[in-house]
Amino acid sequence: MSNFYTGVLILNALGMFLMCLIANINPILSLKKKKQFKICFLIVLSGAIFEWGAKFLGAYTSWRVAHIIVKTLELIIAPSIPIAILEILSPGSKWTKVSICIVAVNAIIEILSAYFGFVFYVDASNVYHHGRFYFLYMISYGMGFTLFIIGMTDIMKEYQGTNVLLTLATVLFIVFGIVLQIIDSSIRVDYIALCFGSVFFYIEYCMIVQSSDSVTKLLNRHCYDNTINNVEEETTIINIDIDNFKMYNDCYGHLVGDQVLIKVGKILLDNFKKAGRTYRIGGDEFCVIIRGREWDINFLISRLHKNLGELRRKDSNLPFLSTGYATYHPGTDSIIDTIDKADAMMYKYKGLRKEVVGEYLPGDFATVQKRLICNPLILKNNQ
Repeated sequence: MSNFYTGVLILNALGMFLMCLIANINPILSLKKKKQFKICFLIVLSGAIFEWGAKFLGAYTSWRVAHIIVKTLELIIAPSIPIAILEILSPGSKWTKVSICIVAVNAIIEILSAYFGFVFYVDASNVYHHGRFYFLYMISYGMGFTLFIIGMTDIMKEYQGTNVLLTLATVLFIVFGIVLQIIDSSIRVDYIALCFGSVFFYIEYCMIVQSSDSVTKLLNRHCYDNTINNVEEETTIINIDIDNFKMYNDCYGHLVGDQVLIKVGKILLDNFKKAGRTYRIGGDEFCVIIRGREWDINFLISRLHKNLGELRRKDSNLPFLSTGYATYHPGTDSIIDTIDKADAMMYKYKGLRKEVVGEYLPGDFATVQKRLICNPLILKNNQ
């Protein structure tokens, strides 16, 4: 066994211990997430050590039993690594549960193979070989990564797809490292790829937390400011405000107020997720930023109010929303003026809704919107 391989293992070990320390002092992680990440890094480290241990023990004929045990542990641990990462990002999801079942079945198969040798076996000379049914291990490994990709895709959708390409690139990086070792077993880079991959996913999770609002899980004000400051194409700004939100906090407490924000955030995300990205930019203020001119903005806003009205029949605690929009044209408009125009339209809508239907009565959106867009001043400001 080469000193180079041993040196790589030592660097992997030090890297995983360092990541445990980094996760432990990260102020944006909860205690549960810190623990989960540390477990994940230690699982990766354990797999690397067992792989190295099996290679080391294979050099000594008298240690055949120990070689079999260590190799069995390695083959059990390796497919569990993507599941450990998925459990951190989406605890208790259906994909995690299915993946755990696959890992459990693989563990049983590897334990049986340690005795019967149908997946792998170690001969009398203490040399490791693949068995006739080694493909079962590869299938479980492949299924684990497939479910991991599906689960991660679902998670990224919840966060408006902000890191989908990064997720796929990281998975491809790990798979490439594993495939290299399958093609040539002397190139032992699978756990290098897994160590780097776990670090990349840690970075990705931190990016998600830092870019998301802690209550609604929408993109936060920091992301909004960065997006606004870098607009270079025709873009529509939709400003949204919860009517009488102070009442929820004053009458029912901030926990109820937070529940209202969560519900509104989900409704906004469901309504606009295909068109643009949704942000929480203040206490009860939201914004949707839609790039290009593909979408009918009036249709999107009308659909929002219609869907909200239908949901309110089932949940009377859902609030009314006031909406306004303006379109930014590069070269001719100021983005700040565009935001001000969207605000002006929103507050005009808020006033007209109260005027037409009253303070706390169901809003006839069509009537209010008709009066709003027929106002020459508002039309002029939004052209």
